[in-house]
Amino acid sequence: MDLIFVSAEVAPFSKTGGLGDVMGALPKALAARGHRVMVVTPRYLSTETAKLYAGASDTGVTKLLDLGQGGLHTVGFWHMHSDSVDWVFVDHVAFHRSGNPYGNEHGPYQDNLF
Repeated sequence: MDLIFVSAEVAPFSKTGGLGDVMGALPKALAARGHRVMVVTPRYLSTETAKLYAGASDTGVTKLLDLGQGGLHTVGFWHMHSDSVDWVFVDHVAFHRSGNPYGNEHGPYQDNLF
């Protein structure tokens, strides 16, 4: 079976709780059972996380998204194949900051809903 998971968190790349744990382990377990598995998640890039994405390659593919009142935004895509899983990381400048996916030591990010 071909399976695609889309998640805001995937351990070890990003994790604040159980979602990250499940999305890091379940795809690998399903791939080990012979399924073709892809995971799509944000590329939360900071000086602390850069080493986690060292095996990912820039696909060179970008997409311009029209978010209405949110404006036009360009996203890129990075790819890594490991543990028999295709990991696809969506790259956007809003994901390039320190802290966890939802905030830092100063509190939640103001653009979390975005």
